[in-house]
Amino acid sequence: MAGERSAPEMETVEVPLGDKVQTITRPVVSPGADFSEEAVIAAARKKTGLHFFGEDEFRQNLRALTHSMETEAALNPFGRVMARQFLIARLVDRLRAQDLFDRHPEILETKLGPMTVIVGPARSGTTRAHRLLARDPRFLFLRDWEINFPVPMPESFGEGPDPRIGRAKGAHKGFLAMNPQNAHIHTLDAEAPEEEIGLLNMSFTSLMIEAQRFVPTYGRFCLERNQRDAYAYMKKLIQLIAWFRKDDPNRPWVLKSPQHMQDLDALMEVFPDAKVVFMHRDPRKTVASNCSMFWNIGILGTDDHNPERLGAYLAEKCLRQVEKVEEERKSIVPPDQQLDVRYADINRDWKHEMQRIYDFIGLEFSEDAQAALEAASGDREARHGAHRYSLEEFGLNGEQIDAMFADYIAQYGIPRE
Repeated sequence: MAGERSAPEMETVEVPLGDKVQTITRPVVSPGADFSEEAVIAAARKKTGLHFFGEDEFRQNLRALTHSMETEAALNPFGRVMARQFLIARLVDRLRAQDLFDRHPEILETKLGPMTVIVGPARSGTTRAHRLLARDPRFLFLRDWEINFPVPMPESFGEGPDPRIGRAKGAHKGFLAMNPQNAHIHTLDAEAPEEEIGLLNMSFTSLMIEAQRFVPTYGRFCLERNQRDAYAYMKKLIQLIAWFRKDDPNRPWVLKSPQHMQDLDALMEVFPDAKVVFMHRDPRKTVASNCSMFWNIGILGTDDHNPERLGAYLAEKCLRQVEKVEEERKSIVPPDQQLDVRYADINRDWKHEMQRIYDFIGLEFSEDAQAALEAASGDREARHGAHRYSLEEFGLNGEQIDAMFADYIAQYGIPRE
């Protein structure tokens, strides 16, 4: 039929990992996509007819990212196309957000209620704790479609379902079709609670960006730079979401992201009264699971597969995140605003640990809340599925990780899994 878009040609690729072979499927695209800073900014302005981004703090992160993608990531044609599309989409969102801020200045006056933020290494149980708390109807939280598409479209203001929900569902379906293994790593549900890392994508500083491609120079740049401006912009986006939803300004929020392991200083500058729950898990598990997650996402966009290189980088990065948190929390998080929770304890007796969290927050762990969390405790969205991984696949071993993280393991009495 005239006007219909034909389905793209697909290619199937087998990628070895240890003694396994993973099969992925991706579209065949033309080479040479331009994702330079100038090209993507021009494309975003052309697409929207808008020009003003507001603050331009994002440009340093964007510049570091595009340089690393060009010089380190070894992107194949599909990876280059996806990089370009991602950058343009985030810049389009910034332009449209700024247009809303200019036309509705009351957005940035939106009050946000008390914040509880769950922080911990990726794969340490932050998702489970977050999604359990989000089942309590007293809490506000961000949904997957809101963090992926935080800026309302014109149609969003009309009757019927928000079109962004359908966009998120379609994106998840396409992503999992290319590598179904990702379904076992992190549950994707457009309407489920999700971490705010997607909002940091719009300032081009997030572990999600790193997971999609091997960009170590960019990763180290983001880790060592104070990202206060990015977090201040994240707060604006949360205000935008709250304004659009007409949230009760007095209801408490629950947020979470392993991203805050490297940006605790920025988090506390922007949300100085936040209550912070720190999650801890056996580093053998968190490092190996991180490697598997980054691998399964990143193999779509490159043909230069090197699991040992990825393992060495992520082990070092995970250690630096832990060290950075330990350095900063002593001086920037008041003692009565921090609580430590071990993954092993929440697995052994989640009710007891949730009671500790509620006591810390200063909220009653009511019978209704317990019933809501009980219903969620065994759900697939509160637990990861059958995610299989090992350190050895990425050139690492348990004794090496134990030695690297010895001080951290001893400090919190983290048991071996």
